Amino acid sequence: MFTSVTIKNFRLFEQLTINNLKRLNLFVGKNNAGKTAILESIFLLTSPKNIQLNLNINAFRGLIVSPANIEYIIQSLFKNMDTKKEIELTATLKNKITKTRKITIIPYQNTNITYQNPSLDTPIQTIKGLKSISKYDQQEIITYLITHENNFEIKTEGNTFNEEFHGIFLNAQTRNTPGLPQMFSKIIIEKKKKDIIEILKKIDPSIKDLEIGGDGIIYCDTGLPKLFPINLMGDGIVKLLSILTAMYNYKNGIVIIDEIENGLHYSSLKSLWSGINEASKKFNVQVFATTHSWECLEAFSKTLKNENDIKLYRIDKNEENFKIVEYENELINLSLQNNWELR
Repeated sequence: MFTSVTIKNFRLFEQLTINNLKRLNLFVGKNNAGKTAILESIFLLTSPKNIQLNLNINAFRGLIVSPANIEYIIQSLFKNMDTKKEIELTATLKNKITKTRKITIIPYQNTNITYQNPSLDTPIQTIKGLKSISKYDQQEIITYLITHENNFEIKTEGNTFNEEFHGIFLNAQTRNTPGLPQMFSKIIIEKKKKDIIEILKKIDPSIKDLEIGGDGIIYCDTGLPKLFPINLMGDGIVKLLSILTAMYNYKNGIVIIDEIENGLHYSSLKSLWSGINEASKKFNVQVFATTHSWECLEAFSKTLKNENDIKLYRIDKNEENFKIVEYENELINLSLQNNWELR
């Protein structure tokens, strides 16, 4: 579990440190306050060896990498698109071990890295790309993402190491999580389906069973003569199933959820947080989420009022300066009771 994260020269942030992270962490703030950027930095730290994540995170914002935009995509990772400054992301774990990811541009005029292009008989020199140095538990690995003639090549140097856990990023469209049937199939194969159904039944007691049809659709048994697609049930159930399935598949790891309230009626939010809370304990998952919704904040506080391992973080932005304000559960409740603005 991460206990703190420091972000340097990434996206909007010149430097930002978030301390005292808990099992459930909810981030709020105005538009363009950097909420999604914080989630992206945490996601990059869950798997610092995977250099392609530096580009793939843009898909969460609806931006697909292509040869036409690769240069812009790379530049957009850096504060003010200043690629002369190194990105540095650091997380401290509960056991005091740190994970660090440093990202720099491979300069065209200085590089001497070569790779074998499958279409050529001889190695050629790269023209641009990214270099990532990852450190974990006193071990280091250097990874290069090399771009040339519309191709992406990866070159690795140093020792490989096993990481303690991994993570998944669920964007605002969690209701249609890619790979959901495949992830749920793993739960069925491992005979753990009842763990998910038990949590869902607390929200909707009519749910008796879940099955995957030959068409790859998840079907629900509510006691009617026929099963029917889970997508026809309420948004709260479908979204919670997506999140719970991800939490099971990434147990002992991290689940990141951007705009967690998206697509949900406010009446579903207490059930959503109740299910997430129970699953995070059962599967030992640390959760990071963002919201714009007052109702979601209220549900977070009231549903989890007896939980100590949760925290709310408000991101305040003043021009180019950012500050993190921490709220323990007692202060969240007090703020809600007095209608103090938390978002």
